[in-house]
Amino acid sequence: MNCPDDEIERLQRLLDEIEEALIRSPRGELQAEEGPQAKRDAETARRIVADQLRAHGLRKREKVRREMEQARAARARRSRIPSEPTARRELLQSVMARRPSMVPQGLTMAFREGKEITDTEVDSILQALENLGALPSEEGQE
Repeated sequence: MNCPDDEIERLQRLLDEIEEALIRSPRGELQAEEGPQAKRDAETARRIVADQLRAHGLRKREKVRREMEQARAARARRSRIPSEPTARRELLQSVMARRPSMVPQGLTMAFREGKEITDTEVDSILQALENLGALPSEEGQE
């Protein structure tokens, strides 16, 4: 669990104060507090701590999920890969014609021999080419 340093320090001070209060309390006073009410209070405190830890974990998980979605959306906005399968194939063929050295040789051989590659393979190749910076920055440009 990652808490900001100020929260950790605050919790540490609270625990230190509780420890000091227990040390200063006379033994008889502590024993008198060990009745049924003390057990209920302890259970209530445990439940509150557990609920807060669970809520903190859920908030953290939700924050990470939102950040991942935002990153995915930003990547999609920056992507130069068309959404339509036929346009993706045309883009790949264009890159192969302009920059054949960027495309795996086995793929160019397959295209020359008329072999069909799947849309998934086209997507994967275009994604790799985009990551390498080999896709045109704008339509018709390198």
